[in-house]
Amino acid sequence: MSIINDRDFPIVFVNIAHDTQEEHNHAEDLKEFEKLVSRHEKFVLINEGGSPDREYKHNREETKMVNIFMRTNRAKLKEFAVAMIHIEPSSLKRLAFKPFHHIFEKFWGMKLAFVSDRAEAVHLANSLLGLEKE
Repeated sequence: MSIINDRDFPIVFVNIAHDTQEEHNHAEDLKEFEKLVSRHEKFVLINEGGSPDREYKHNREETKMVNIFMRTNRAKLKEFAVAMIHIEPSSLKRLAFKPFHHIFEKFWGMKLAFVSDRAEAVHLANSLLGLEKE
């Protein structure tokens, strides 16, 4: 099952919650992500999967795949991936992830934002993409 839903491109919905009970293919996820940046159009990711599990650690092979992906796509990410918006209803959790912004932005090259619901996420995405309706 894909974690990327690009049906509403340039707003792209993703589910990146790492469920240790459910197996998924990181190589396929990265291929889909590569397709997004290869469109050469700006986009915003909205994560509907909740906040990332702080306890989750990628295994060595997954880390290697991500590093290769980043070496290959860093410039395209900086140019086309505007932001990652996480939907997190808990204000406490949103606050707890604030220190993570800098690390995320430095690694992925895109803005990181936390919002409380889907409507707020879509509104922010439209604003970041300059698609606000007057």
